[in-house]
Amino acid sequence: MMVVSIIAILLVVAIPSFQAQLAQSQRTEAMVYLARLANAQEHYYAESLSYTANMEHLGGSADPWILPGGDYSVDATAANSEGFVLKATALGNQKRIDSDCQELTLNELGQGLPASCWN
Repeated sequence: MMVVSIIAILLVVAIPSFQAQLAQSQRTEAMVYLARLANAQEHYYAESLSYTANMEHLGGSADPWILPGGDYSVDATAANSEGFVLKATALGNQKRIDSDCQELTLNELGQGLPASCWN
């Protein structure tokens, strides 16, 4: 009985810590994709003198694009000849375990919001 109690205490401490690390890892992956897509936006702009709101033009498989891990949906919420805003929205388990950073954005100036999530 004592062993079961010790294991339960360890799990109570370990699971939230594991979930926080998992959320941070998946958030970092979304940030990397946003940075790659921002780079793709600049290449697109160099060819057409305008940014695009279509993820398929930037290499995504759909619009909006669900990232390979299934934890984020990515879309361009604003795109024209003057700038763009890319947004990653948490899905599924990521939405549940990362409540403070459910939406990440990156614009043409490289500004990521919310700033607290990008640090």
